[in-house]
Amino acid sequence: MSLLDKQGVRNPKAEVGLQFALTGPGTIVGVGNANPISTESYQRPERKTWQGRCLVIIKSSPQAGPLTLRATAQGLPPAEVTIASK
Repeated sequence: MSLLDKQGVRNPKAEVGLQFALTGPGTIVGVGNANPISTESYQRPERKTWQGRCLVIIKSSPQAGPLTLRATAQGLPPAEVTIASK
């Protein structure tokens, strides 16, 4: 996930706290941001961006169905992506 402006340009200085929620047959198994000095948990569904980026790792369950990952942050519109799990 990247924080982009209206022109689609990533802000390399953005450090924004994001909260993640997953719906569908799966779970969030980890989050990261590549910041070598971050002490945030890799297991909680929240993370600050670093250089405008953040990573969420999801694991689908054995059953098929759509997985929808939603990211929210204070002062920003929510972002959402849906993935087909087969």
